[in-house]
Amino acid sequence: MHKSTKSYGKKALILEGDWVTWDAAKYNMMKKTLWSDLRTGKFVGLDHEIPLGSKGETVTAYYR
Repeated sequence: MHKSTKSYGKKALILEGDWVTWDAAKYNMMKKTLWSDLRTGKFVGLDHEIPLGSKGETVTAYYR
């Protein structure tokens, strides 16, 4: 069992035990809470320099 599984409980993990496979039901639930740009579909990170993931954008880029 991974350390974070002990800390947060298995129900809190979005990634499966292999740390590669997403739990689709949990991801879809969490996806609704993430800020995304309706024009581009990209997720918007709160950092001004580092985008949120490889397909995300910075908050600065969002407001351009």
